[in-house]
Amino acid sequence: MEILKSNNKIEYDRKIEGMGIGLVLFKICANDESLCAKYHLIYENGWKPPVDIAINMDSSQIEYISFFAQDEKIVEEKIRNEIILFDNTIKINDFDFSERKYEKSIQKEFNIVKVNNDIILLSKNTQGKILAYQLDENNYILCNQNNDIVGVLMKQILSTEFEVLKESNIL
Repeated sequence: MEILKSNNKIEYDRKIEGMGIGLVLFKICANDESLCAKYHLIYENGWKPPVDIAINMDSSQIEYISFFAQDEKIVEEKIRNEIILFDNTIKINDFDFSERKYEKSIQKEFNIVKVNNDIILLSKNTQGKILAYQLDENNYILCNQNNDIVGVLMKQILSTEFEVLKESNIL
């Protein structure tokens, strides 16, 4: 997989949707989602719904990121990693994708933590500095120094979004 910095900004919406007790959908989605086909990076661990990163086939930019909190508590924690924020967004090229192969499944486990007013989805055992590439002013995709995707940073969670987390009994 190749991560390329880009200055092509897209507007995104963030949705945090309660789907019942113990289940919440997090989704960061391009406002003008393209009708073209998408590639999907699927990060799964075999027991909960996967993290899905949809990539526009034409532009190589992220169309949406979705993941769930399922039967887990989001706890307030400090993370040990230094997160370096960039204004750039990214393009994702993966030479495993083709006209016949639209998705790539990767085994990876994630934790979801609350840090101040932010929610961070972070791959377990992530070490070293984390590079945070901007999707929009409050949402970032996280990569390690090897350009592996290791998570998502959602900054400045609104009180209405926290209410959804509390009502679903995951916070």
